[in-house]
Amino acid sequence: MERQAARVHSIEQNIARLGLHSIHAVEGDGRSYAFPMPFDRVLVDAPCSGMGVLARRADARWRKGPEVLAEMPPVQLELLRAAARHLAPGGLLVYSVCSFEPEETSHVVARFLAEHPGWSVESIAGEPGGRPGPVTESVVAPEGWMLVLPHVHGCDGAFAVRLRKP
Repeated sequence: MERQAARVHSIEQNIARLGLHSIHAVEGDGRSYAFPMPFDRVLVDAPCSGMGVLARRADARWRKGPEVLAEMPPVQLELLRAAARHLAPGGLLVYSVCSFEPEETSHVVARFLAEHPGWSVESIAGEPGGRPGPVTESVVAPEGWMLVLPHVHGCDGAFAVRLRKP
């Protein structure tokens, strides 16, 4: 789900380039779009402040002020709420942003979980002594989510969490 037609086209090109068949790009607003069926898995790659990519996009330092950290979390929470409504019981919801700011990461997740009893964070860490997780252990926070910090990991900052619907 993408609001900008040009970005939908870009997503469709990448889907075709990668030969994927389980992804369908749709133009619209994820907060209000009426999907015809529930989903087993939903990825909310939410719009954010972009604080995690400032090293690559230095111009953003001059275009964005502290107000962006007040503007984005309500939108992010609305997208999570909408995704939750379209997720089947037992489904997996992944929330990600290219930011590491608590206002857009842990605070949004905490508010969502407070509103959705029974939902839980599912760790992205590997199984003890078993199967490895989907990301390197160095980016797994104690809470079980992914937190990439530019000054620690030497790359763009990012956050992702897996949320399981009861």
